Amino acid sequence: MRQDISVLMLVVRSSIYKILAVLGVLAVLQMGFFYLAADTVRLERVIEISYMEQIFYIGFFLISLILMWAEGEKGSQWEYTLCRLGISRERVFFLWSGYNVCCFFLLFAVEILLAIGGGQLYLERMEVGNRSAQSLFLAFWRNDFLHSLLPLTEGSRWVRNGLLLAVVGMGIAYLGSEEQWNRKLPLLWGNILMMGMFSDAAMNGKWDLVKSGLLLIGIVLLLAGERRKYREKREEG
Repeated sequence: MRQDISVLMLVVRSSIYKILAVLGVLAVLQMGFFYLAADTVRLERVIEISYMEQIFYIGFFLISLILMWAEGEKGSQWEYTLCRLGISRERVFFLWSGYNVCCFFLLFAVEILLAIGGGQLYLERMEVGNRSAQSLFLAFWRNDFLHSLLPLTEGSRWVRNGLLLAVVGMGIAYLGSEEQWNRKLPLLWGNILMMGMFSDAAMNGKWDLVKSGLLLIGIVLLLAGERRKYREKREEG
């Protein structure tokens, strides 16, 4: 356990405070825009004009960059720690993948809390006659972004989101350790593409299954690629 913690701390110390800063700025911006737009009649319209979705994507992109930088800039320190602790690179891959997934899960959790908090702010500012206890619930069904963020009872969307986080976390662990940034560009473009396809309407299970299948293929390819890199490193050692 101490070996695992030592390896994790290499990347955690270089990234966690930056990620928390990004989440803090994201929260301030979103709640500020939401407050300014909260006089609009429909909650779904408030969400659209408060740039909630766009700010979330920017936060996702920045966290990707931070994690890639943190895992790639270790260089000789990373190699030295692995040799000293006797821990395999394959094990490091899974440790860092898990940490990356937790960081993006934190982003999702903060975004959901902001959406709920913004919805409560909206209800408080509306006149009593226009309030509805179902407004926030309906917004999470009607708004494609909110429903994709928190799918409620739609199981296929939960599965898709879980696989999405796994692919992103594993992809950063796989390519993030590369020292040359040109080798990381496919990962950045892949993350941008996945987030561009993130928002889907409710009750779109077939499309969720298609995306889940593609994400599963991505997971298999990443695992196979990491296994190949591990064998090559062992042969070199």
